[in-house]
Amino acid sequence: METVKTFTHNGYTVKIKHDEDPCNPILDDYLVKVIMWHKNYDFGNFKGYSPEEFEEFCKEEGAIRLPLYLYDHSGVTVNTTGFNCPWDSGQVGWVFVTPDDLVATVGVLDPYELLVSMVKVLDDYLTGNCFGFEIYKTCASCGAEEEFIDSCWGFFGDYDQEDGVIDAAKEAVPEPEKESPESWSARQSNQEISNKRGSYAI
Repeated sequence: METVKTFTHNGYTVKIKHDEDPCNPILDDYLVKVIMWHKNYDFGNFKGYSPEEFEEFCKEEGAIRLPLYLYDHSGVTVNTTGFNCPWDSGQVGWVFVTPDDLVATVGVLDPYELLVSMVKVLDDYLTGNCFGFEIYKTCASCGAEEEFIDSCWGFFGDYDQEDGVIDAAKEAVPEPEKESPESWSARQSNQEISNKRGSYAI
C-alpha cells in the first residue's frame, strides 16, 4: 500500500497509507438509503423496487430525497447535482432518508446536508479516496522503526482534512513512556562512565 505521509508523534512513527480494499460505506442498516437502476453498477442498500414502486414508497413514507448522478469515464464518480457530460453521465437513482429514521437519530438537523455528505463519502469510496494508518515504535537513539504497534483503516476523504486520518492516528499513538527512576540512574551512570573514558583518552 502506498505511503502518502510519514511523521513522528510521541516518539512513534506514523505512516498514512492508501486503503486499497475499503468496505462499501453504504451499509445495509445505515440511516441513509441508496436505490439505483443501472445496468452495470448497483452499490445501493435499498433494493427490490421499480422506479414506479419507489415513487409510491416515497409518497407513503414522506421520504426526503436527492437525485443520485453517476459519471462513468475512466472510473466512476457520483454526486447529487449532476455532471456536464451528457454521454457518460446521468441520474441512476436516489439517495433518501425517512422522517421516522430521522426522529430516531440524535444530532441530525438538516437531512439534505446528511444526504449530500453521505454521497460524498460514497464518492470517496468509488474514487479510492480512502486511507488508513500504521504505528511503529521508534528507536530513541537512531530513529529506526523497532516494532509494529497498531493500525486502522477505512478513513474516507482527503488524508489531511480536519478530523481525518491524521488526527485519528495521533489519538491512537500511545502516550510518551515515562522514564523510571531506575532507568534514569542507569543511564546517568553509563553517561558518567563514558565521560570518564573520554577524559582518559586525552
